[in-house]
Amino acid sequence: MAKKKIKAVEANAKNSDTIQRIQHFSSRFNIEMPQSNKKQFQYRCISAISDYVGDSSSNINYASSKVFFLLGLPYTGTSHYGFSGSALEKILSHEKYSPSDDTSLYQWLMILECLLNTDWQNDYGKYSFVSKIAEALKLSGVNAVLCDTSDGYLFYPSNAELLDQKVVIDVLNWLSVYPLAKEQYNQALRMFLKGDRSRHTIDSTRLSFELFLKQYFDNNASIENQVKTIGQYLKINNVSVEIRNMFTKLIDYFTAYNNQHIKHNDDSEIIAESEMDFLIYLTGSFIRVMVQLKTENKK
Repeated sequence: MAKKKIKAVEANAKNSDTIQRIQHFSSRFNIEMPQSNKKQFQYRCISAISDYVGDSSSNINYASSKVFFLLGLPYTGTSHYGFSGSALEKILSHEKYSPSDDTSLYQWLMILECLLNTDWQNDYGKYSFVSKIAEALKLSGVNAVLCDTSDGYLFYPSNAELLDQKVVIDVLNWLSVYPLAKEQYNQALRMFLKGDRSRHTIDSTRLSFELFLKQYFDNNASIENQVKTIGQYLKINNVSVEIRNMFTKLIDYFTAYNNQHIKHNDDSEIIAESEMDFLIYLTGSFIRVMVQLKTENKK
């Protein structure tokens, strides 16, 4: 059986009345609506969770036990009627768990993943809940995308819609036949989403590309020792000399950066977000080109 493809849960003016209403209002008055923030994301999610669990004590207890266990908090159950005023509502509204920075935002995304992937006895509202969380991400300007995957609903980093579709989601799908490479690329994306700016995140992207090339060319060479092979491969596939030179030169700089700053640790424990963002997308672009060439050859 073919593995389920990763698909982004889209929230836009076509499928969201709220987004459409805001866009139309902004257009009519020729104004730009103020950018939302993480606090508004929290409120929108709480509203979505309230609608999802409803007033059922069993649903609220079930959801609460999942969330409290995830956060490492004691929970003994409740007979409280309704979500409002429940232990779950109080903990989700507590300032301590407010998504004010990258770390606390990641904690919120983990809570949402937990609830999105919880099976209820009568799970009729799942599609609505999923859609509302996607809307909350979009409306609140949170740099994450919700995806429907073979492992359930998962969040991935999102900075530019076009790039994320082509270089994150598509690459993850294509890497399904390169499992070792996919595991490392997925790990890098999850660490980046978590706000991990250490060299370990970039090392996972490097390792992902290296494992990809080893399987692609069926050898055991390092990235540095694959450059000549890649150049020859691009040539026999009629890639223009300028693109060949650009591609291999970028790989040279990519390996030089990793050798200098990542593999041998020059004490650069915290990497600038702009650099990390560039390297993750660059790795995805490398992989995308190679996979596309193989796909074109098959056609």
